[in-house]
Amino acid sequence: LSIIFDIVKMMLVLVVANHVLACGWYFIGSVDEGSSPSTTASDSDSESNDEYAKVGWVAFYEMDARTILYRYSTALHWSLTQFAGGSMEVVPHTSLERVYSVAVLLLAMITFSSFVSILTASVSDLRRISNDEVKAFWMLRRYLQDRGVSREVGSRVQHYAEYMYHRQKSHVQTSDVALLELLSEPLRAELRIETLSGHIKCHPLFGSAQVQTRVFSNAILEICLARGDSLFHCGERAGAMHFVACSGKIRYQLGEVEGHGGES
Repeated sequence: LSIIFDIVKMMLVLVVANHVLACGWYFIGSVDEGSSPSTTASDSDSESNDEYAKVGWVAFYEMDARTILYRYSTALHWSLTQFAGGSMEVVPHTSLERVYSVAVLLLAMITFSSFVSILTASVSDLRRISNDEVKAFWMLRRYLQDRGVSREVGSRVQHYAEYMYHRQKSHVQTSDVALLELLSEPLRAELRIETLSGHIKCHPLFGSAQVQTRVFSNAILEICLARGDSLFHCGERAGAMHFVACSGKIRYQLGEVEGHGGES
């Protein structure tokens, strides 16, 4: 998801940048360097060219008579062609427009090439992750088939594997952060307590321990259960205290302890 979010973010940045450049292009095109071009037949070629260079593209193409949507889409079209290397009928007419067009073209040469390279790398990473996922689950199905696992158990295994795979991909795992290995043992224990304190402080013992809670840091483990798993059975010796930290429910069912004839 992070790769898709990065791609969408880059697309939005590109759209916003083209919007700003289109607004600037329309504003500069509205500024005339002289009077409007003459249309009388007695004008010489030099005068026509001079007048052509004094009027902006907005007046030259009579954009004032067009709708706001047409004017905006025309300016945005011009901005997009600078990035994509296309062409259109709107061209610079004044020296200011020419300078602005050259500046935008230089900016587009730098930013668009970087954008394409980043987008290509992101798509390659996304394709690689997808291929790794497909290969991993294909190996799991082949393993279950080769070992003759029943359909019911195999279905539970695949569903739990899919859940845990996507859960780990949606959260940064401790093993993925290499810099955590550089921390000292006391600081690492304090960080572990901070990440788990929201779950264990609901117990009065850990809630009143405060700083002393770090003593229990090495004894805290995180486990995940699949649907239908048994966390413990009646009659087993208690070896740990369990806290429900994530989504899901646990059903506590009373049972009879063998050899005692009572309930537990």
